[in-house]
Formats: sequence, structure tokens, C-alpha cells
Amino acid sequence: GAPRGPFRSHIVLPAELPPVTGSGHRVGVPMPSLALTRDGSELVYVAATKGDTRLVRRSMDSYEAIPIPGTEGAYSPAFSPDGRWVAFLTSTELRKVPLDGGEPVVLCEAHVSFNATWSDDGHVYFNHHESQLARVGEDGGAVEDMGLANVFAVHALPGARGILASGLSEFSSNKESAEIFRVDAAGERTTVLTGGYAPSYAPSGHLTFVRGGDRKSTRLNSSHMSESRMP
Repeated sequence: GAPRGPFRSHIVLPAELPPVTGSGHRVGVPMPSLALTRDGSELVYVAATKGDTRLVRRSMDSYEAIPIPGTEGAYSPAFSPDGRWVAFLTSTELRKVPLDGGEPVVLCEAHVSFNATWSDDGHVYFNHHESQLARVGEDGGAVEDMGLANVFAVHALPGARGILASGLSEFSSNKESAEIFRVDAAGERTTVLTGGYAPSYAPSGHLTFVRGGDRKSTRLNSSHMSESRMP
């Protein structure tokens, strides 16, 4: 459905399926622990259960949290554009699972990966081998290396306009000096903002990102995906 307007919601999650906290990082890189459908109607989060993780579904019009079978060891969930599937990473693979139930499908191997995002262009983008940007078809197949390194977070733009990503200069390990950039389907990189990381794009045309421990936002020029106003 059409995206909803801005709203705030306080969600109570079951004590027996608590969301992961604190441990959702590897070598200092944050890994997403929840995902929302584009219309905001469904939430999937990573729950900590008996020393492992698994994905849990929570519809926004329901109080029931439902574990998704076959997602043990999952992290970094990402919804398909139509909201019917959830892609997720494990320690060795990128997989997808139907939201309404069914067996998970292995899309490809993915070693030392942190983030994944599902694009309208029919690919799931992810980083592997710590920071190499790659993509694979939404039905699986050969992994295509995008030729970009030092990429640590990815977020698909709507309308097959590429992805937003954040990464560090090869000369710096300071996240505060990270860049946010757009990568198009051909792998061309365009810098959008410097001094920010963990990008996300809102239907209002705003980029949200983290700087100095705070989440900030700035409006983007949607046709050129260049920054039009500094926060």
C-alpha cells in the first residue's frame, strides 16, 4: 500500500523473545536488528533466544510476535520491495524466507558480512569479506562484485535508483569521517554527504544518518541524489 504519514508507536515485545541489544556489532560495525515494510505495516526484528538469534515477525495491527521458522542464527533482516519476503544474513550465507511461512532459500555464500538491502532492481546488495560491496539476484545465482571497498552499511533507494551506502576512507578508521554515497546499478559512486554513517532514505525525500551519536536528517535532491541542505 501507499506509505503512511509520520507516526510514533510504542511497541511492547515479549520477554521470551527479547530483541538483541549490545551484541549486534562485529569488529565495531553495527548490524541492523530490525526491518520495516515500506508501508510500515510489518516489523521483523532479531530476537535473542537461548544463546542464538532468530527472526520474529510483529504486525503493527497485532500484539502477537511470531518467530519465523528456519531463521536461527539470523541478523541484518531486509524486506523485499513488496513486503512478502525477508532477506537475512547468517555467519556464512545470505538467505531469504517468505514472511507468511515457508522454507528459507539460500541466495549465496556471504562470509564476514554485516548489512543487506533489497532493491527494486531485482538484486539484494550486501557487503562481504568485511567491506566489499556485492549483489546477487533476488532468486539467487552468481555473486557480482561491485568493485567498491570499505563499505559498511547499505540501504536501497526506491524506484531502482541504486543504493545508499556508507564507508570509510582507506586512510581512516574514524566513523565520524565516513562518507555516505549513492551507488547506481553500474557501480558508479557519487558522494552525497561527508561526516555521517548508517544512512536511510525516507519517502519524504530525507536522508537520515548518524553523526556524533545522534540521528540527523537532511533533504536530498531526488533527481541528482545530491545534498541540498546540511543538517
